[in-house]
Amino acid sequence: MPSFYIPLSGLNADSTALNTIANNLSNMNTTGFKSQTTNFSDLFYQQTGTTGSGDEIQQGSGVKVASNSTDFTGGSLTSTGIATDAAINGSGFFVLDNGGSQLYSRDGNFQTSSAGTLESTQGQAVMGYMATNGVVNTSGGLTDIVIPTGQIMQPAATSSFSIAQNLDSTSAVGSKTVGNVQIYDSLGKPYEATVTYTNLGNNNWSYAVTVPDTLSATAATAASAQTLPVTATSASSSTVTGALTAVTSTPVVGTTAYTYSFGSSSGILPSGATSGVQATVDTSTNLVITGATASGTASITAPPITAGESVSTYATDLQSAITAAGLTGVTATATGGQLVISGASATTAIAGNVNQDLQGATVNYNLGSGATVDPSTNLVITGLNAAGISTSIALPTVTAGQSLSSYATALAGQLTTAGITNVSVVANANGQLSITGANLTTTGGVNQDLTASTVSYNFGSSSTSLATVNPGTNLTISGPTASGVEATTTAPAVTAGETVTQYAAALNQSLVTAGITGVAATVSGGKLSISGANMSTGGTLVQDPPASANTTGTLSFDSNGNLLSPSTNLTSVTFNGLSDSAAPLDLTWNLFGTSGSGEITQTDAASEQSAQVQNGYASGDYQNFSIGSDGTITAAYSNGQSQTVGQLALATMSNMQGLADVGSTEYQTTAASGLATVGVAGTGGRGALEGESLEASNVNISSQFSDLIVAQRAFEANSKAMTTFDTLTQETINMIH
Repeated sequence: MPSFYIPLSGLNADSTALNTIANNLSNMNTTGFKSQTTNFSDLFYQQTGTTGSGDEIQQGSGVKVASNSTDFTGGSLTSTGIATDAAINGSGFFVLDNGGSQLYSRDGNFQTSSAGTLESTQGQAVMGYMATNGVVNTSGGLTDIVIPTGQIMQPAATSSFSIAQNLDSTSAVGSKTVGNVQIYDSLGKPYEATVTYTNLGNNNWSYAVTVPDTLSATAATAASAQTLPVTATSASSSTVTGALTAVTSTPVVGTTAYTYSFGSSSGILPSGATSGVQATVDTSTNLVITGATASGTASITAPPITAGESVSTYATDLQSAITAAGLTGVTATATGGQLVISGASATTAIAGNVNQDLQGATVNYNLGSGATVDPSTNLVITGLNAAGISTSIALPTVTAGQSLSSYATALAGQLTTAGITNVSVVANANGQLSITGANLTTTGGVNQDLTASTVSYNFGSSSTSLATVNPGTNLTISGPTASGVEATTTAPAVTAGETVTQYAAALNQSLVTAGITGVAATVSGGKLSISGANMSTGGTLVQDPPASANTTGTLSFDSNGNLLSPSTNLTSVTFNGLSDSAAPLDLTWNLFGTSGSGEITQTDAASEQSAQVQNGYASGDYQNFSIGSDGTITAAYSNGQSQTVGQLALATMSNMQGLADVGSTEYQTTAASGLATVGVAGTGGRGALEGESLEASNVNISSQFSDLIVAQRAFEANSKAMTTFDTLTQETINMIH
């Protein structure tokens, strides 16, 4: 009887082969995927007899899957432009941290976590060797790779510099030229170090190295409040408009007279004077007169008024209007400063207003911003009352901290109490007290209380000397003048080597010149303090830190323009007392290049600097990273610096076919594969890495289709054997029946 097991084993084996091919095809776009092949072997044989010559007659029992072998050849590499991507060009696997154990993968599609850890798409940390101060120790144990995202590179102080420069041999003795190089202190603050060369003649030049250091003012602190007098501005001309009230009288029985008395003023009167320029008629005047006519009664049309119109002109215009309206027995006359309207008592009436313009003056007191009125204020205002008698106000009581608006209200109240007319007092939001009036005089004064502040500049020092003021200083001071107007000083000129005390004296002189009151510059030790009310500063204050002896000297050249002396690089070029409290700058000036030739020459050519080199840098924010061919991870920072932060590890195995595939293109070592040997790219037979690239699947679609056809035919053949065995078995059963 035929054995159904034999074709059935073939069907099972072919199904496995078909599944393997299908898996390959479904992963043809999976990063780092490795194609597999199903291999077969026959089963045991049984002896069914022997031949006449004694040879055994054996019958096979079917087929089995011998192995699924993996093709670990590399796939094609594709550039992605993504910094976190990496591909292996050659042998090896990335090492992944699987929570205490390790997995291995060819998939370099990495990403960074919120903590900066470089991770696989499944969240396992990528392992390697971290760097300390930019140096990787591959002898240390494996650790998770962490990218310094969001971190700051610490600054490095400049320890050496060089300037490539030519000095003009034809320049006049005493002429100067400069060279510059930007350097950094231990806190990363930049300075423009300046070397000033002076031609001494005979192939000799003196040099002086300076490091101008811009000082920052301390935060303003409160100082003792200041009481300052406020100087009144010169009186300015103004017009005081006031309404007049008619005084009625009966000069003749049956007749009524309406009299308007216009005043006179000269604004601020001299002592003892009570009159001045005659008042004029204000344009707002609109007097209307009603009286009898031949046929009854009528009213005049108020005549138009021009600015500055006299009382007599106005009276003439009124009389013309009376005549035009046909009024009888009504007259308008002017005598001196009086306007008189007369008419029959029974029929004459007046309506509207008569307003006068007096020549006045305004006096302003400009207080500083935020100032209050000091209790010592004793301003007295004198003016005329309604009867024309000179009257003075009583002093209002001033309390400490009283606002200007409150004081103005108090003055206005005293004017009312004294009966003074045509004088007003107002205060605005800008701190100005204005007194406007006619026939006005003032005595006494206004004092203000101002909140003062102090700003300080701390000059550096060494054990033996104090920093001096750099000529590049251009500090200005703004503050109030005696009249309350803000003024700004002109920055005093500074000479090289000027002391802080000398500079403070120059500042105080500039304050006097600008007319600024209540502000002063003082020096205590190495601290320059500027104190005053409503004071501010502008510009910059620059110090020259105390320097070592090596910051000055002489350069000597031979007849060919080569540097002879000094014959070696200058060391211990130091600067102390930096404004940011950084460590002293200790510099080496590299006068000679690596070839031994001088960086500074003297030839018949224009003095010119061609290059500068120094080794310091400021702090920098992390920007991005890159992966090198050896797996080195280099971080770039905003200060233009880069630093090695780690190196990716690669693993190899003695028997890669023994690896266990755990999915996600990740493998695990087994006893068959042997332990992983870990190192870095480019060593021990390991391949190189390509950053910003990924390795594609190595599935060959054409070969897979060919294998698919073969597997399909094998499956069909085994199926045919099954149907044939089934037919034979059925025929045998039918023979029994």
